[in-house]
Amino acid sequence: KHISMGIRSASDLPSLVLCAKDIRRFAKNLIGQGVQAKQLTRLISDLNDLICQRSIDLNAQKYHLDLKNFAWIALGSEGRSEQTIATDQDNALVFSGEASDAVREKYLAFALDVNQGLDACGYPLCKGNVMASNPEICLSETEWINQFIRWIDQGSGENLLKASIYFDFRCIAGNPDLLIKMKEIILSHAPQNQRFTKQLADNSLRMKASINWHGGMDTIKLDGKECIDLKRQGTAILVDAARVYALAHAIPETNTRERLIAIGKALRIPDSEYMSWVTAFEYLQMLRLTIQIDGVEIARNPNAIELSSLNDIDRRILKESLSVTRNFQQRLERSFDL
Repeated sequence: KHISMGIRSASDLPSLVLCAKDIRRFAKNLIGQGVQAKQLTRLISDLNDLICQRSIDLNAQKYHLDLKNFAWIALGSEGRSEQTIATDQDNALVFSGEASDAVREKYLAFALDVNQGLDACGYPLCKGNVMASNPEICLSETEWINQFIRWIDQGSGENLLKASIYFDFRCIAGNPDLLIKMKEIILSHAPQNQRFTKQLADNSLRMKASINWHGGMDTIKLDGKECIDLKRQGTAILVDAARVYALAHAIPETNTRERLIAIGKALRIPDSEYMSWVTAFEYLQMLRLTIQIDGVEIARNPNAIELSSLNDIDRRILKESLSVTRNFQQRLERSFDL
């Protein structure tokens, strides 16, 4: 409460920067108290939303923009409300009305100030330029709808590799009504286009869970240490596979936990099986958060864990979580005949 009140009353960027530091300290305390990954990532995402909303409010005043005329959307992990500590910005902007050069220029200038302000608050600029200040993703409502139709109906495998992040969008600030048609287009078009869902599934198989055929864990060497990349070899696989199933079955949820449960019910899978996907995802998320809050990175990788740092029980749970991840990916393979 204290942090959220501080964010809401922040009158300038330096005040927001201090609030963002409080979020990290708060998250560290909660991990120490044993708070679960589901609550912790949702809480971090909620507080990050507030930082973003306040930054948008302050800059909208500066540019004389009415929040009814645009929507600032979060993408990727923030769009799924499962942000960890070490995460960069992924956002875009939707505005109403005509996409004239003058209108777009104003929104781009506004978005750049918001992006740079968030960077100062400790949310690094996206290296891939997936940010609202990029003219390619600062678009009118009509342009966004046409973009999603293009991705679904004509997108190549390589295009969709880059575009998949845009299917996990959520309104952070502004007018959520601007996203209604975008959602409807995705939910109606995606399940009908088998080529699209098959390409997405194929892309998701590029990453492999680190369990070998003998049931052992395949490690990667970083700084001479035997490690597992908890994101690339774990959570990202579950996130990707859940997105494919969600799009193929017109499941509106974007949060991975909610998607996994909805998929299990849609496919009429026993509760115990789909809840094992959820448990595996949340355990891997918790390990990532613990590493990131401790701030001890191996080879500058905020998702790498050294196997020898885990006790026997944690190592067994990690191995079981990765086995569940691999099994879920194999299910996806069979579902889409890959």
